[in-house]
Amino acid sequence: SLAECPPIVPRCMWGARPYRGTPRPLTLPLANVFIHHTFKPDVPCRSFAACARAMRAMQRFHQDTRGWDDIGYSFVVGSDGYLYQGRGWHWVGAHTKGYNSKGYGVGYVGDFTATLPDTDAISLVRD
Repeated sequence: SLAECPPIVPRCMWGARPYRGTPRPLTLPLANVFIHHTFKPDVPCRSFAACARAMRAMQRFHQDTRGWDDIGYSFVVGSDGYLYQGRGWHWVGAHTKGYNSKGYGVGYVGDFTATLPDTDAISLVRD
């Protein structure tokens, strides 16, 4: 049987700012998924409120500090059981320099340089 897709929280629910400029469409199909950790915020978010705050903070950092048009990731994984829409399925991200148009960028909220994300969070993407 087919696995159910995990729920994806749309941008309007986490309070995203508008995209700056004109997004570049992805050429589908894509062959890659690039897995990242957000580093900052450095702790996993375990509730919708905490994950929504983390999404807004990352978007502010990516737009205001990095000068990007939007949050860099296609999707972000919270430890609350949800995926959060970043740039989504159709637009080129800013997640893997030189490869942004070749795959989706998925970021796990937290600093995972010394530990792994929760197994449930890993399963959201893997399964």
